Amino acid sequence: MELKDILWENSRRYYVENAPTMSDFEYDTLMHELEDLESRFPQFRTPDSPTQKVGSDLEAASPKSSRKGKDFARYPHRYPMLSLGNTYSIAEIEDFVRRAEKELGRSDFTYSCELKFDGTAICLNYRNGKLFRYSPDGLELLGESDYPREGWGITSDGKYLYASDGSAHIYVMDKDLRLKKKLTVRREGKLVHWLNALEFIDGKIWANVYVTDRIVVIDPSDGRVCAEVDCSGIYPRSQRRIEDDVLNGIAFDSTSGKIYLTGKNWPCLYEISIEGIRPGRRK
Repeated sequence: MELKDILWENSRRYYVENAPTMSDFEYDTLMHELEDLESRFPQFRTPDSPTQKVGSDLEAASPKSSRKGKDFARYPHRYPMLSLGNTYSIAEIEDFVRRAEKELGRSDFTYSCELKFDGTAICLNYRNGKLFRYSPDGLELLGESDYPREGWGITSDGKYLYASDGSAHIYVMDKDLRLKKKLTVRREGKLVHWLNALEFIDGKIWANVYVTDRIVVIDPSDGRVCAEVDCSGIYPRSQRRIEDDVLNGIAFDSTSGKIYLTGKNWPCLYEISIEGIRPGRRK
């Protein structure tokens, strides 16, 4: 009962009060634990379990309910609406794509993933001075904020946002975009300009240097470059098509420890491994 109570309380804070006190990852981990327990001991699965109901304050009208319910009209989707929730693994996304192909009987569809921070997906607009926040499910626009810099890259360690603007600086902000620190990135004392796409891996900020095949690994405490990754051999320029542009995509699967790289209009996503990077080490 204690696990159910913890999930219900945090579900209420998330859905009803819009004031979560637990990260999505922590909540999903506990939910998976409960699902596993109920699978092994089905006699303890009850209709009011958090695994059986969403923690909203909206309830369907029911003669057994003591609360005044709400009836909602239902309309079928014109097109199949397939989604994947509560995943932290590239393998799960690949498995979802295979299921979608089988369900739809076709493979000519697209899907997208957005960086999730504090229950929302975030997107920086390059030059229009706006930061947009979206719900991760359905990409509903939740709001927008004025943003004082160009938006080149953004990542998070789960607590703070780290953003680049093409300069030698990385801006550390809280979830309300209040600037907490400005890092000046240097390698052996020299400024590293053109910082572009960002990702937080193993306690460090990975940043690709625009129009190069280099990624610098930055200490978030002082902006010092502590390592450099040469990506020139991944997709050599001699093999690139006319429409292929520069390296500018970095993603990290903290579950498997895998790192993925790509670039503008590149035909493939490349998986690389770095010695010492292990699963579960984003922070």
